[in-house]
Amino acid sequence: MIMRNLFLPGICLILLFSGCLKDTCTETDQYILYTPVYKPIQELRLGIGMEAPRELVHPGKIYVFGNLLLINEDQEGIHLIDNSDPAQPVNQGFLAIPGNRDMAMSQGVLYADNYMDLLAFDMTDPLAPQLTSRIENVFETYVQTTEGVLIDYIASPTTVEMPCHSGPVFWFESGDVAFSPNADGGVVNQVIGVGGSTARFTLAQNHLYAVDESRLHIFDVSQPNVPSKVSDESIGWEIETIWPYQDKLFIGSRNGMFIYDCTNPAQPVQLSAFAHARACDPVVTDGRYAYVTLRSGTICEGFINQLDVIDIQSITAPVLLHSFPMTHPIGLTVKGDNLYLCDDQDGLKIFDKSDINTIDQHLLTTLTGFQAVDVIALPYNDLLLIIGQDGFRQYSVQDPKNPVFISKISTKG
Repeated sequence: MIMRNLFLPGICLILLFSGCLKDTCTETDQYILYTPVYKPIQELRLGIGMEAPRELVHPGKIYVFGNLLLINEDQEGIHLIDNSDPAQPVNQGFLAIPGNRDMAMSQGVLYADNYMDLLAFDMTDPLAPQLTSRIENVFETYVQTTEGVLIDYIASPTTVEMPCHSGPVFWFESGDVAFSPNADGGVVNQVIGVGGSTARFTLAQNHLYAVDESRLHIFDVSQPNVPSKVSDESIGWEIETIWPYQDKLFIGSRNGMFIYDCTNPAQPVQLSAFAHARACDPVVTDGRYAYVTLRSGTICEGFINQLDVIDIQSITAPVLLHSFPMTHPIGLTVKGDNLYLCDDQDGLKIFDKSDINTIDQHLLTTLTGFQAVDVIALPYNDLLLIIGQDGFRQYSVQDPKNPVFISKISTKG
């Protein structure tokens, strides 16, 4: 009896590992197959130049330099819009830059990413940008292989077959493909422009600062048309955004916030780090407090939707002061006593932040009927600029309780 009891499990193991067990469980349309897209590096540097105006399709970052409004078309280039009359913005043309997601302007020169490269354009004539410089292989966001540069994935539903009772498959890789669960997925005289809170480029003290997934890249732009690489610094993992304030840089990552001192702009020094729950998180500051949004349902894998207010009176030891629940907050900005917060499909919310302890109780108004991703409150007038999936909007917030709609540039379709 003892021998027979040992023998039967042994036979089962042999059958299992010999592939004789035929029962399988089939999961259909619960997973996405990602097929990599490669391009030769030489091709990525082609196709750059001014084109006729295009309609917005997949708008990304926004940036303002005087009367020139820049709207990124994700991975394709930049819409150049004359905003001298905000009631009637004029689409002047499209600067095609493959792989572009970020931009910044200083002294009439536009800096933009072209996949892994940094480009500089002389914008003296916004209708005829002139490429004046290229610094190659700066950013580490893109993987280079023998097949070329990995620039994208094509996603398609797939069926996964697996042994019965093997449990759910959350993530696995096979060569160059991966499976994962479905998920919801004309210029006025101005020295430096203004970007949004989701920016990865910013300018200060004749230097351009850019972040990628793990590094802070520093460029000297004292000769604007010919930027020079100064250095780069490893600052952790999953870096997302950068925001300048006086001689400080506030850097947001999926796990926290970093504050750098730029008294010596060529050699920023980390002053402090503040850790928070894992989530996507733009960060802005008014100098006294830092404001961070945390949101769920993204690649960041977090499960929190809130606004964090961080006390930075002691700049080397930030302290979480309050957390206020939100629906799904993304970009934000501050101006005067007001906080402007993009709450995704809930629109844009305007709070009075003069009482820092009760911000959530002082909602002045909500602009609804659209999805809000990022926002800019211009420091030199009352314009509020909002970008979302369905386009770009402008409001006057002379009275923050009663914003006045000015204009909209809609996306195609």
